Amino acid sequence: MLRESLNKWLKIDPIQIINEILSDRVILNWIAERNREQLQKGLNSQDVKLSDIGGGYSDRTLQLRPEKVRDRVNLFDTGEFYKSIMAKANVNLVEINADPIKEDEFGNQTNLFNEWGKDIIGLNDENLQELIEMVKNKLIIEILKKV
Repeated sequence: MLRESLNKWLKIDPIQIINEILSDRVILNWIAERNREQLQKGLNSQDVKLSDIGGGYSDRTLQLRPEKVRDRVNLFDTGEFYKSIMAKANVNLVEINADPIKEDEFGNQTNLFNEWGKDIIGLNDENLQELIEMVKNKLIIEILKKV
């Protein structure tokens, strides 16, 4: 009986279970949504205000924005960038990708990564800790199911 129980424990591959957890569409959607929420607050993945980094909005864009968010850069003029944010599971990691190329009404293109840095994609420490906690709890449940 003890030997049987020990053999079950030895056959558990926690890395494989973590990869399965991180491949769950619900988790991947949660990751992408947390990235969008950071941007809505005007912050990148390092919790740096986007308005402190660089690029600003044109006068026309500012006129179209509600008064309460005119001073906050959040990269949501048309919503296209937000829609393009996707999390994808690869072996032993999760990648967050987005289409940074935006075109204005005159056909001028802007690369958001060049204007505000690649850190506009990614989770801040608070969201990373929440993800770690979520994965840990699911990992415990999955391990207990297997023993």
